[in-house]
Amino acid sequence: MPPSATPLQVFAACFIIASFGGVAALLRSGRTLEWRAVVSSLVYSGVVGLVIGLVCYKYFENDNIYLLIGCSGLAGLGGTTVLDFMVQVLAKGGVSINIRPKDTTDKKE
Repeated sequence: MPPSATPLQVFAACFIIASFGGVAALLRSGRTLEWRAVVSSLVYSGVVGLVIGLVCYKYFENDNIYLLIGCSGLAGLGGTTVLDFMVQVLAKGGVSINIRPKDTTDKKE
């Protein structure tokens, strides 16, 4: 990407690289590939990468656009995983963590 890239080009690159990262994470997960899972992975990860691009663009505008696009790609790799976790948490009604000491009593009486 040339140093004189327009913001639209940078944001498009962030979205595309993050989308590819999301599909790579989906392929690595070993789940069955359905068109719906692939499209949702593309969109979710792409949006996460785009958000990273939008938030950090002014900071990296003149310095290192490649770092910004790379960070968006990494966010795309993890975006699908985080979203799947959030959906599972909401579907099951939240998270419950129980901390109990190990039962050390002998039950052979």
